[in-house]
Amino acid sequence: MYNSSPHVVALHKNLQASCSALALWFFATANHSALHAAGEIVIPFVNEEVSTERVTELRHSALRAVTAADAAFAQGFTEAALRLYVQAFGDDSPLTWEDYPAKAYNYSLALLIEQHLAAARQFLGQPFVTDSPRWLLRRLLLEIQIADFEQARVVRDQIDPTALPAGERRWLHLADGWLASRRGQWVAANDAFARMIAASTGPAEVAFAELMRDFEILRSGRTDESTIAGLRSTERSMQGRRGGFEAARLLAIALYQLDRRQEAMDVLERQLRLPAIQELGMREQFLFLMGQIAGAESLRGRLALQQLLRDRTNEVYQRNALFLLTKAAQEGNGRQELIALLDELIGRPQSHPLLDLLLHTRATLQLSDNATEQAEADWLQLLEQFPGSAHVRDALRGLAISNWLRQPPRFRVSADYWNRLRQQLPPGRDRDWTIVLMADAFFSQWRLCQCRRLVQYRKAQICR
Repeated sequence: MYNSSPHVVALHKNLQASCSALALWFFATANHSALHAAGEIVIPFVNEEVSTERVTELRHSALRAVTAADAAFAQGFTEAALRLYVQAFGDDSPLTWEDYPAKAYNYSLALLIEQHLAAARQFLGQPFVTDSPRWLLRRLLLEIQIADFEQARVVRDQIDPTALPAGERRWLHLADGWLASRRGQWVAANDAFARMIAASTGPAEVAFAELMRDFEILRSGRTDESTIAGLRSTERSMQGRRGGFEAARLLAIALYQLDRRQEAMDVLERQLRLPAIQELGMREQFLFLMGQIAGAESLRGRLALQQLLRDRTNEVYQRNALFLLTKAAQEGNGRQELIALLDELIGRPQSHPLLDLLLHTRATLQLSDNATEQAEADWLQLLEQFPGSAHVRDALRGLAISNWLRQPPRFRVSADYWNRLRQQLPPGRDRDWTIVLMADAFFSQWRLCQCRRLVQYRKAQICR
């Protein structure tokens, strides 16, 4: 039975975040994380006059790089293939893409597989790229990856499947499956994935095709025992490789959708113990998914989310992890753990990439515990060290509130911070409301002064 709780909605977002499924290159027959370099593909530019001997040497070197690139591409090492193709066809190379169209096909497909979408779009705009079926197929895959499904359907209508090489038709079947799934045509989608499986050669290609089919089933929420069995089989057959980890991730989500949370967590823990998960750069995905499935209200979930904040990982995962931990702390789960973690991260000699957010979070927790001085110290540090931070307004608002809540209150100081916040805000309701708060602070200050004068007068009367 499909679980439609908010937690599952978050897991669906986790699925959608990896919707560009071409990145799951199914030929990964060995660990090759060292071949995955960060950043966009850049073709080097060398502007120098070279001798004939140098040209011959460059040509031989480039041809060797092409041979190595072809081998890497055929074995599924697509990132390595990209680097080798760039080396072979760089600006200082005597080779051109026009002279080697088969290599251009491989290179463009590798760009799409590894999700270098900006480079793929630029490459597919080259003058030698025509409206032939093979180039149209690559444009189709690009449009799907950037989620322009309307344009993708226009491109799809121009492709004659029989005009494609047999080895590339499975990519067309994959695109057909995606498009049908987005339209809610599950029978047509299943037929397309079945054709992709039939067109695949070798166990690795078949496993990838089945993984894509299961991915769409999960995305649509149509999870059943056959889906679970298929994902378990793929996980076992590709264990320790990228496809195996992706199958395990989808398996954990599927088990959670069937209310089998413990099994889902066991799957994730088993994968987190494998050394290859770190080498392939997938550890943070699994830690965050563990935090989502186990829940930040549980110790198991909090430990996973805390580890994300301790590691040098993707800032998006870290922000989301901190949000979940803070929400749980505000509900009474792991509050002291979170404060201790924030103390640890803020106190590190090497600044944490989210230090401004960590300071704001700790200050907020301290203010709710009536530790106004400590809260103000964190917000003042945030304003001093990060004047351009997105949390400056939060800090000013916090300082205004904390000075109001002090005993005795500092209404005039609070009014000053409301005024500074007003200067930061664009015209509108929020900015206008700060004027009301400033007036209230000044009135409270006047009333406090009147009370003090009255007390002093009463004391004087008593002393007489």
